[in-house]
Amino acid sequence: DINKLEAVCEIIEREQYETDKCMLALKMRDRIHAIIRESEKAIATLETNHMEACLFAAQELGYNNQYIEYFQYMFETLGKDTDKFVQEQLRQAVRTQDLKRQTRLNIKLKDIFFDKMGSQFGMHNCPVLKGADEWAKEKLFGRDKLKEGYLIWSTEPIHSQLTTIDKKFKKDAQDLFNKIQIYMMDKPVEVGNPDNAGLEILLKGHSEQELRNEIYCQLIKQLTNNPKNQSITRGWNAMILCLYTFPPSQELENYLEVFIRNQPQERRDRCLIALQSLMYSKNSGSKRPPTLQDMTDILNGSRPVRRDFLEEPPE
Repeated sequence: DINKLEAVCEIIEREQYETDKCMLALKMRDRIHAIIRESEKAIATLETNHMEACLFAAQELGYNNQYIEYFQYMFETLGKDTDKFVQEQLRQAVRTQDLKRQTRLNIKLKDIFFDKMGSQFGMHNCPVLKGADEWAKEKLFGRDKLKEGYLIWSTEPIHSQLTTIDKKFKKDAQDLFNKIQIYMMDKPVEVGNPDNAGLEILLKGHSEQELRNEIYCQLIKQLTNNPKNQSITRGWNAMILCLYTFPPSQELENYLEVFIRNQPQERRDRCLIALQSLMYSKNSGSKRPPTLQDMTDILNGSRPVRRDFLEEPPE
């Protein structure tokens, strides 16, 4: 009982007792005061490490209060780092209007969600795509082969757009796919440098929102079952450049994220951070049309993605 301990310590200090037991009582009181102070701070954020430290210290002394009981509920009932645990942390971040922490916790919730449900976000389920059947039916011959290769790397041109955008963008989509093949060096460039084709892709996506999903889906197609290392490298370079320049739609966002998450770490990490920056940072993306120099700066790392909201992991 903290009240009884306070009363005893008051007598010890008044009478200036210095026995070992008296000194121990004073230390215990001071430590309990520290636990109370820290638990009051921890309840404001529900940061994992802070709550754990308070719990450990309280259990060592056999001390309890309403905050310690709540921390026990978080760890023992909800379960550390479960979706319910993180949702509770997120609610507290909303109450305290800590926007950066809200963002980090939302990302952590997505990590948990995609670990459980990521298989539901395969590109074959993506609502912005036409679907293999519909796409293949738009051509008279070779439909079975087209259907099988709908989202598979190809050296052939496409006969129609992959996504559900308006038919008026058909020629734009075909031209973009041709430029992606040139940039990835799956098709020889007739004049100039293949990087110029990459710049034209970025400029089109920057200026025409309707074509952004098409660009991302075409890149996913050309990065799926691609047998050529050089082409794969340049394809992921194109993905990074796009993620620095313009966002996918909300309908495509999760499917693109799962596609990126399923890649080896050396390809995944930078693209994932760039995508998260597009999703959560107000100042992400390119405000002006990109240039060849911008492309060089992005790819050599001299233009890091904005990630101020990711400076600290959510605890």
